[in-house]
Amino acid sequence: MLEKTVANRYCFALIALAEQAGNLRVITEELRKVSDYLTEDSTIKNFFSSPFYNYKEKGKILEDFLVKLQLSSLSSNFFRLLLRNSRISDFGFIYKAFITCLDKKANKIHASLFSSAKMENEKVEKIASKLKELCNKEIEFQTTEEADLIGGFKIIVNNTIIDCSVKNQLKELKETVIKRSL
Repeated sequence: MLEKTVANRYCFALIALAEQAGNLRVITEELRKVSDYLTEDSTIKNFFSSPFYNYKEKGKILEDFLVKLQLSSLSSNFFRLLLRNSRISDFGFIYKAFITCLDKKANKIHASLFSSAKMENEKVEKIASKLKELCNKEIEFQTTEEADLIGGFKIIVNNTIIDCSVKNQLKELKETVIKRSL
């Protein structure tokens, strides 16, 4: 819970500064680049999280890292602030909060769409359109093939599951037959 509170403070401040400077799109792309880099290279992530290295050592590596990724001055100063406040290890939480805030501002939600086979773009767009009507928000799908669904699809939006799969229908049919036979 504390991580979320801290992350929200940093993300709100960064969004405000980026909007004021008129480069929110650039900052968003740079944060994504850093997130991708830290995901691919856990060594540097572990280095910044380690208590065995002092502020000066971390500062030197951070400066090299900022030059390597060619970040804007706003993004670079943001990461220096995180280091100075011993919050650089919280960047993952901050980035997630940042994306969530941007999605709220854009009236957009992320959903996962699982299907037994690859779905045609037209079908995905039709499902997104119906879901948009229900949620009154823009939908961004992450599609995944899940062969054990047999047929149909399953959608997960926030904490809601919409299961229109053959697998689920067979499960429900089985439960109905069992209830009736008792």
